[in-house]
Amino acid sequence: MRLQALRLEPGDDLRRALEALCAREGASGFVVAGIGSLTDARLRLAEADEETPIPGPSELVSLSGSLSPAGAHLHAVVADAQGRVVGGHVPAGCAVRTTAELLVAWLPAGSLSREVDARTGFKELVVKGGPPGAAPRADDQDADLSPACSRPGPGPWPRAPRRSPVSAGSACDRPDRRR
Repeated sequence: MRLQALRLEPGDDLRRALEALCAREGASGFVVAGIGSLTDARLRLAEADEETPIPGPSELVSLSGSLSPAGAHLHAVVADAQGRVVGGHVPAGCAVRTTAELLVAWLPAGSLSREVDARTGFKELVVKGGPPGAAPRADDQDADLSPACSRPGPGPWPRAPRRSPVSAGSACDRPDRRR
């Protein structure tokens, strides 16, 4: 993984600039952090079909998301000139006002892609491969989860420990979903 700090200039389109950077780098990655200011920002809120405009100057309080050659998935928290805060998906058209200061963590080419998930109907993140040289874990219990779970199949890398369900949980948290 390679970290890159960068600054977008006034007038840059936040999303399009990051997608262009991803194409130039020929790699996939994550926007780990982002702050700055925007002019006439817009966000797509949860379950909304239309974008919500945030007219005038605003502060980019936080930006994070994934970048791949197949597209970006970015979320932002923006505060308007009166201090009202709203968060959502970042579409094209959010112009940088004075600066956007970002930290991107780049992964090897081909690590991330986006494919339509039949369950959601959206292009969702697909993680491919694992860290170079990582050995399989002998106790990797996630390797035999059923395809009903959103985790990828067996891989050669260690996985994060499973969470204990606090209620019935999702299909991925229930032991009865194992093959």
